[in-house]
Amino acid sequence: MTYTAGRLSLVATADPSTPIAGAEVEVKALVQGEAERVWLDLPSGPVTLVRQEGNYYTARIRLPLAPGFHTLTVKAAKGQEEAEAPLFLRLVAGSLYSPSSLEGPKVKIALRFRATQVALMEKGQSFPLKSEDGYTWTGEVPLSPGHYTLLVLADGERLGEVGLAIPSESANH
Repeated sequence: MTYTAGRLSLVATADPSTPIAGAEVEVKALVQGEAERVWLDLPSGPVTLVRQEGNYYTARIRLPLAPGFHTLTVKAAKGQEEAEAPLFLRLVAGSLYSPSSLEGPKVKIALRFRATQVALMEKGQSFPLKSEDGYTWTGEVPLSPGHYTLLVLADGERLGEVGLAIPSESANH
């Protein structure tokens, strides 16, 4: 990239550089020149990057893209002048939560994106979890001792299954 004094130019990166498909990514742009707006151009529409300090802009977003290589575009504009930079991403398949198995009845799950509601489902029963930050979720699954396979739901989206073992000494009967 060539920098010209007084002209708008930018470079863009993503953190992590190899995210899990469906996980949250922080898109970062460093802009030379005084941009009026900076955004990530997605097929679903533009996503504004917010100015941090100096000419540094960021946005935390979930990219609705399948695993594989993707080239996105970050743009900056000032009046009629526009500059753009490619954002190269390699999205990999993987779980959007951890761990893959739990020991209950008290449980804790960490998501790879911010959610507003998370619940574990077992045969029609829903066990809502609570969170302070939207990423780490805790709660209690008051089932009888045994082994269960629960469905993990975040904001109504089915993320997958998690194994749950409830030892017999934790029975609250």
